[in-house]
Amino acid sequence: MNTVRTGRSSGQEGMALAVALVTLMILVVMGLALGSIGIDNLNQIRRTGDTSTLVHAANGGLHELMDRIYGDGASTNGQYGRGVSDASADGAGTYTTSLKACHYWWTFNSASGEPYSTNNLAGDSAVTGWNGMRVPARMALLVASADEVPRAESQDPVRVVALVTNGYPYAVTSDGKIEINHVTGPIPGQANVRSNSTTGTSYNPNVEAASVDGMVFSRDGPGTIKVTGSSGPQLFDQDPVTIPELPILQVVRSQSTAGVGGAHPYGGPATIQIPGGGFHDMSNDGSGNLVIDGVVLSPRPVSVYVDGNLRASGGGSITIPKGVHLFVRGDLTVGGSLNQDTDPPPSGSSTSGLPPDENFLFVTGDVRFNGAQGQGLHMLAGGDIRQNGTSSFAGLVYSQDGDIQVNGGGTLTGSIIAKAGVSASGDTDAKNLNVVFDPSVFDNLTWLGFSMRGPVRTTSWQIQVR
Repeated sequence: MNTVRTGRSSGQEGMALAVALVTLMILVVMGLALGSIGIDNLNQIRRTGDTSTLVHAANGGLHELMDRIYGDGASTNGQYGRGVSDASADGAGTYTTSLKACHYWWTFNSASGEPYSTNNLAGDSAVTGWNGMRVPARMALLVASADEVPRAESQDPVRVVALVTNGYPYAVTSDGKIEINHVTGPIPGQANVRSNSTTGTSYNPNVEAASVDGMVFSRDGPGTIKVTGSSGPQLFDQDPVTIPELPILQVVRSQSTAGVGGAHPYGGPATIQIPGGGFHDMSNDGSGNLVIDGVVLSPRPVSVYVDGNLRASGGGSITIPKGVHLFVRGDLTVGGSLNQDTDPPPSGSSTSGLPPDENFLFVTGDVRFNGAQGQGLHMLAGGDIRQNGTSSFAGLVYSQDGDIQVNGGGTLTGSIIAKAGVSASGDTDAKNLNVVFDPSVFDNLTWLGFSMRGPVRTTSWQIQVR
């Protein structure tokens, strides 16, 4: 009996030992697995942290490049990277971080075998950039890379790729209140509207529109933007935006024989001088010409300085041939419609750079007209601009110290800018007018030395991580 019990006890003890060893092995394996997982997690955290640091470095390089691309550089054809397809506009830098080193760089060299940047900010049409990407007119494709090692040693860098622009970003901008109908643009979501007014309320909003295909900005709080239809983001309590200051009086004086203190900072003197002050009459002669006080404004393109108020004879309509540019030291009044001639523009160009297919109306006082038609009719006034009737024209409408009022409707393809001054709040009152934003109208001012640009900003952005 005792012998049997002893054998059974020994067997039980052996079984318990085996179970204990198996359990211990399982615990060891689990411990090793958990340790391995923990190490992998730590490595993953470290890699994520390193990647995040490199993304910040690449972003920093991108913003440095955005600053440089807007500046001048004699070695890069006037504007950083413009037209460059070699290594002359390459750049690099380093950041001090938790990594042993953090390098970033960019290149415009299309033959480098690397992702490269393309500056098309001054372009009038789209071009092809890295990886076959389309770079639209007045935009740039920027690529910034970053790695723990310098560019020459890098095998798998982190990259930030962005399309950027420095074009003036607003379809309608006013220091005062804005009332408009539909606002659209060629690029979805880019027809922005901005008011600098600080007197908006829910009953009298700063911006009132039917629809806006872009962002809407107000300096006052919620309720000061009223869009009855669709719109992009509505942003309240915004800082004021600086509206471009175009010195209308100085531009007009520059076209006179006397100039501005004898100088002509904005071109001039104009080819045709209409002196005398007072009122001057303009009319069409039946042969496609515009005539002021008997003077035929030809051959075109031609610049005309008018000293005094200018009005349409008999209060009728006026047709302006393409290539006629008026600089009026006074008011411009057209009782009928103000139309651009549809005939082809004259061949060639003037020595002063006047565009042959556009019309610029620089007026130091007020502009009044009863509807307008045209594809390149720019109105820039020192005072108010008032339209009665219906219009359909393309151009820039700018008031330096006045209000813009449209008592009628129609469509303006271009941009509206109303700047407050001593005598006006810079309101835009055009509740029945549609605006189709076309930023190319700002490019037409370059012949006078103006640059209607904003800060370089991204329109699309992506990260490529390893």
